[in-house]
Amino acid sequence: MSATLPASPHPPPAPVETWTPPTTEIGALFPDGVVGERYRLLSQLGAGAHGYTCRARHELLNFECAVKLLRDPAAQADGPDARLAEARAAFRIRDPNVVRLLDCDRAGPYWYLVLEFVDGPDLLSLLERGRPPLPDVLHYFADAARGLRAIHERGLVHRDVKPANLLLGRDGRVRLTDLGVAALLDPHSGGAEGCAGTHEYAAPECFTPGTPPSAAADLYGLGATMLHLLTGAPPFASLGALGSLLGRHGAAPEWPDNDSSTPEWLRRLVLGLLAPDPDSRPASAAAVLSELARAGVERARESGGGGAVAEPAAARGIAMLGFASEGTGDGDDSWIGLALSDAVGRALARFPDSHIVDGQMVTELAERLGGPDADAALRRAAELSGAHVLVGGWVRRDADLIEVELHSARTDDGAIARAEPVCGHLTNLPGLTDQLLECAVRLLGLPEHAGAPGVARTLALEAHRHFALGKQAYQRGRLAEALDQAEAALALDPDYADPLQYAGAACARLGRYDDAERYHRRQESLAQARGDVRQAVEARANLGVMHYYRGAYAQAHEHCLRAAQTAESVGLKSELANIYSNLGFSLFQLGRLDEARGAFERAVHAHRSLGALVGRIGPTTGLGQVLQSQQRHDEAIDCFRRALALAEEAGDRINVGVSHMNIGRTAALAGRPEPARLELASALVMLSTTDFWNGLARVYEYIADLNLQCGDAPEALRCAQMRRELAERHGNERMQRSALEQEAQALDALGRGQQAAATRAQARAGSEGGRA
Repeated sequence: MSATLPASPHPPPAPVETWTPPTTEIGALFPDGVVGERYRLLSQLGAGAHGYTCRARHELLNFECAVKLLRDPAAQADGPDARLAEARAAFRIRDPNVVRLLDCDRAGPYWYLVLEFVDGPDLLSLLERGRPPLPDVLHYFADAARGLRAIHERGLVHRDVKPANLLLGRDGRVRLTDLGVAALLDPHSGGAEGCAGTHEYAAPECFTPGTPPSAAADLYGLGATMLHLLTGAPPFASLGALGSLLGRHGAAPEWPDNDSSTPEWLRRLVLGLLAPDPDSRPASAAAVLSELARAGVERARESGGGGAVAEPAAARGIAMLGFASEGTGDGDDSWIGLALSDAVGRALARFPDSHIVDGQMVTELAERLGGPDADAALRRAAELSGAHVLVGGWVRRDADLIEVELHSARTDDGAIARAEPVCGHLTNLPGLTDQLLECAVRLLGLPEHAGAPGVARTLALEAHRHFALGKQAYQRGRLAEALDQAEAALALDPDYADPLQYAGAACARLGRYDDAERYHRRQESLAQARGDVRQAVEARANLGVMHYYRGAYAQAHEHCLRAAQTAESVGLKSELANIYSNLGFSLFQLGRLDEARGAFERAVHAHRSLGALVGRIGPTTGLGQVLQSQQRHDEAIDCFRRALALAEEAGDRINVGVSHMNIGRTAALAGRPEPARLELASALVMLSTTDFWNGLARVYEYIADLNLQCGDAPEALRCAQMRRELAERHGNERMQRSALEQEAQALDALGRGQQAAATRAQARAGSEGGRA
């Protein structure tokens, strides 16, 4: 994609924000507007009874953050306070629904806490505009419960759950903030004065002296917050001073008569959280999430799958993990578990409203997320991918006898269920698959009926083995090996359709486009002959991707459009999410920007309906590219920031770097060199830690352009040379020529005309050699 930079070599500088101290005391403490020698205060975000919240930027690392200045007259300046223990514990929490605490210290009578910056309003501000729609409240409810789950699993409590402490980011995610603040401000928290909190949202036991803070009190605050969002007022608000007294003395709140829109199951859940007796409330935040998911699914079934409340029905998202091998047979038996899990997953995908998530993708995402608890990381990765349950198992082989056991784990609370082991003969894998499918249907609570058509199979045992090993090789990026295995399977059974998909995809990525087309058309032909619409759609969509790689964008658009139309006609929601995204990128390359934007918006909506956060990164980026091409720079940057937030949550370093790159490029096109420089520097740092050399080269290209624009020719030359070195190292001749042209521009700007001419001649020679 090309875009024209502003003609002026010296565009007007971006406005510099200045910070005005809210009080003379704070001005004296931080005379230069810098806290802790590294956090430069930019503007005030808010003020409260205990202090101020400011937007800031780290002086060295160039990232935005929020600095909370909290006055604490009881604090002593002669040493660390015991209350810092809670701040230290809060620092260790890394959860997408909890605002990260980055730093904490004291300056005179003030604590300062450095927090993740969330660009968006709190829920109390939203309430000032009116009650949010019910689907939005359900989303906020689930996100807040996830945040509390993370806090409680660390053995901490929040102490002040209320709408003002729930922030809604531009990425649509709600985060709990001010974790640990109540402990810092109230040295008697849990002592003679009772537990901290805001009265309207505080549990009755919080008003009893000597009551320690508890997770149950946090859950009461969650219930009070949700009552406020659903009805427009916190508990007892309509009763004024009497209501406050009733709340303190443990009266049970009643649902307001003026609200008729909240479903009965949701009223029961919220009132359960508001039970005066802590032991009568749900046992944990995880239990609240389970109830939300269960009730949401029941409501979806009652309404026939429609209606606003049916959004939680994505509980059908299933992550299929490979079945672990515990074999005692000869050789590597891992392929048996891979083949069986793949076959069961394909069969489950044919049940209505099921969304099957690839287990390898979930496992890799869990590795990126990391953390001390591998199981928790795996559950979180499944959630981010749109799965609400993980299905795995083990396979034990004794000669030709096979024993398989399935188990499932819910992503919300980790609850595990196991099925009775299934036994069969190795030579009858299709029959064993049928038995396992019946087990999975019972384990997952799917409707037991014959409405789910079977999958394509082969009776050749060796073909099964080659296919399973080939798919594993493809997922791990070993394309030549994947192709060899697929071809070996097809040699044994030419009508075995499954290997055709991976053979075609491997050929497309290897640049063997004619072979890729042959494999995908064969897959489509076999699927049509069997009446397998799902696999025919997959084949047609893969043809579109192949033509996109080839640069044949009109043909890519044609195939993706046909795949989308067929998928829409038969309701293949899971497939549509990716097809819409691919359709958007082909339309973008054709310059049909409005149509591309519509396709990307449909892709984002489809992934959101599946609960798949990671799937939204690509189409959100695509939306930003469309807006950038339309010179709608602020909207484009907003899109790229949403993609950045999604990538950060998924631990996707490549897309974090790409998002910074896109923000920087757009800022440069808008004539804002300083923000552009900061974002491109962030992209360079991030992508330097990955193997995405092409993206790194693009960053060098954009930095060189920016430096030429700003008159820094020496730095432009250095970046162009770095780009050329990357291209040479990876054999990309087209990029080498482009980098040489950029070097020549920098040499001209330096007044080194002869060297510039020689560099251009070198670029032309490379072009002619390429044509020859």
